Order: sequence, then C-alpha cells, then structure tokens
Amino acid sequence: MRNWVYYMQEGLKSMWKKKEVLEPRVVDDAGVDIKTGKYVGDNRPPHLAKGKVFEPIDYKECGCLPDCGCKK
Repeated sequence: MRNWVYYMQEGLKSMWKKKEVLEPRVVDDAGVDIKTGKYVGDNRPPHLAKGKVFEPIDYKECGCLPDCGCKK
C-alpha cells in the first residue's frame, strides 16, 4: 500500500510542477521573426497562403449573371 501512495504522490508532483512557458513569436507579413530577423515561415492559414485565383465572370448586357433567368 505504501508503494502505491508514493507512486501517486510522485505522479501528482510531476503533473502539478510549474511548466516552462515559451515567449510567443512576433512574425511580420513576410514570415520574418521580428526579434531574430530569421525567416520562420508564413503565419497565414494554408487556405489563405496559397492565394486564391478568381476566374472572370461574363456578365450579360443587363449586368446580370449568365444564369440569372431574366428576359433581357
């Protein structure tokens, strides 16, 4: 029984000991760390980092979309 109590106490000590908190990085728009000046990557989400490619839309003479259904 004594071994089990010791085991649980040591487990709680390791769980509750103070953890080291890292300082957050400050990255500019180009992906360069402000503090060190080194490139750390792009901090944008992957769907924004790629850059969206938009296809041009052919509007009708009336200014509607091609599938609007208007009679003009």
